[in-house]
Amino acid sequence: MAAFEAGYASALESHLRGPGEAGLDVAQDLGRRAVREGFGVLEVVVTHERVLAAAGFPREAVGETPGEAAHPALDFLLQVLVAFDAPRSNFEEVREQLGFRHRQVEQLRALTEASFKMLSTFDPDDRLLLLEEAAAVSLSGASVATAPGDQAEQELFAKLPAGAREAFGGFKAGENFARASWVIDGNLMHLLVARAPTPIGAGPVIAAWKQGDDFSDLDRALFGQLSQLGSVAVTNARLFERERDIAVVLQRSLLPIAPQSTHGLELATCYIPAHPGASVGGDWFDAFELPGERLGLVIGDVMGHDILSAAIMGQFRMAVRAYALEGHSPAGVLDRVENLCSVLVGDSYATLLHATVGAGGELRFANAGHPAPVVISPAVRANFLEGGLSVPVCIGVPAPTRPEHCAVFPSGTTLFFYTDGLIERRGSSLDTRLAALLDALGEAPGPMVGHLQAWCNEVVARLTGEGPDDDVCVLAVRLAGPKYVRGKPANPEVSGATACR
Repeated sequence: MAAFEAGYASALESHLRGPGEAGLDVAQDLGRRAVREGFGVLEVVVTHERVLAAAGFPREAVGETPGEAAHPALDFLLQVLVAFDAPRSNFEEVREQLGFRHRQVEQLRALTEASFKMLSTFDPDDRLLLLEEAAAVSLSGASVATAPGDQAEQELFAKLPAGAREAFGGFKAGENFARASWVIDGNLMHLLVARAPTPIGAGPVIAAWKQGDDFSDLDRALFGQLSQLGSVAVTNARLFERERDIAVVLQRSLLPIAPQSTHGLELATCYIPAHPGASVGGDWFDAFELPGERLGLVIGDVMGHDILSAAIMGQFRMAVRAYALEGHSPAGVLDRVENLCSVLVGDSYATLLHATVGAGGELRFANAGHPAPVVISPAVRANFLEGGLSVPVCIGVPAPTRPEHCAVFPSGTTLFFYTDGLIERRGSSLDTRLAALLDALGEAPGPMVGHLQAWCNEVVARLTGEGPDDDVCVLAVRLAGPKYVRGKPANPEVSGATACR
């Protein structure tokens, strides 16, 4: 401080002996030096007064004579203090710029987060709600509303504050963005409205309004981006729903209406499309009467998840049924389906299980890579039916004659066929899910006569929870017999399957 005060005294004395611009320039240099060395305004003022007193300048030199407007000493001090004000002004400007940049970053972050959040749902309405949330965050202090569909503007007006409709008036021809201002109860209101046409009809309309200051240029630009984002997100969701609905309708139309009972056999079926986040696949089941009081059963899954998979599934279903009605064995049917692969499906392949079951309890089946069925007997716990297994059809690998499995089951036995959507779940191993299947079949109340469908629905509900990751097809067949309680056989002397003759 001593060095600064000595320099200050020398410069001030020189200025008072010959006031001029050069002396004031030196004063500004001293001010900048004081700022650099960390001196405060009060310290500079005290130094100024001390220098004047030490130099013995008369009272008039300080500029305190009544009526004086200014004096060289006072001018000198003011120039020194200007150096303190300049950094403060620069700081305020920098802080304002940083605040502006920070708002920009936050607004762009909200836009980015909205894009990712919209990918988490396929529901158009949910995507619009997420768009509203993103706009409210991006346009801080503004209220936001959206409306979808051809009547979006009319629906939107019901959500806007009083006077907004009259101020807006509607979009001009060829325009998809509008702004308006109006006064309500003495308060100035501002409105932004935007829409983005889509290839499949009218896009959603989004509106934002606030009281007081108008929207900035950045706000308006971001609002337009949000409108475009909402249009693309909703359009994609609608297209997904449309394609999925077509595939579901096609797949359901290809699934048969299985008889509830025939030849002393009771049937139950269940089909559940995958949850909305997944595509429809080629799962199917079939049940049809065969000569000799037998029932033909089929369950399969064409690889792939789109409309084409559902269409290919229809070709497989008709081929299997046609060969079965010609009188071929289950293994023979699969062999003949393999020969049609190049004509039917090209590069697609399928897992497939075909079985025949008679009123006497005789079951024959051939399994082309499909999950093993389960048998639930009055006398024994639920078990998988192994055997008759070969590779999937149409994988391009020459296979010998496919094997068959045969067994005879007592009355009251239930056979449970299913596709892999019932047992596969993200985050769970296949062994865990197969064990869960046996547990569900064992824990659900036993399928009583006339109640097989309700039992089947309960088992599926236990395993799928809020919705499967993949399509689920289930086919259950109960061999006619007296009612029984799970774990207590109707005929204690009968215990499970015997070999076919």
